[in-house]
Amino acid sequence: MDPLKSLIVDDDAMARTSLDIFCKKVEEVEVVGVCENALEARNFLKENEIDLLFLDVEMPGLTGVELVQTTDHLPDIIFISSRKEYAADAFEFQDLVVDFIPKPV
Repeated sequence: MDPLKSLIVDDDAMARTSLDIFCKKVEEVEVVGVCENALEARNFLKENEIDLLFLDVEMPGLTGVELVQTTDHLPDIIFISSRKEYAADAFEFQDLVVDFIPKPV
């Protein structure tokens, strides 16, 4: 089975790096892109086929939730946030959201 092509989207550099390191330890996951905001991620998603999106909930400009609300054809999503109360909100997108990871990763 091919690894899941994954994209990490988080405005916090340490969170991006930590998640990338953890993903490299999992054979079933291949990180093919890392973005520091949702606008960058939206452009990446237009050009690349992704199986899994690690997406921070809170980011300046366009939030992770707003990205989900305004983008068609998204892959499975794992939301990431330092605020555990966002976990319940994340699962409002039950068709797309498969998990929630609290920060720090």
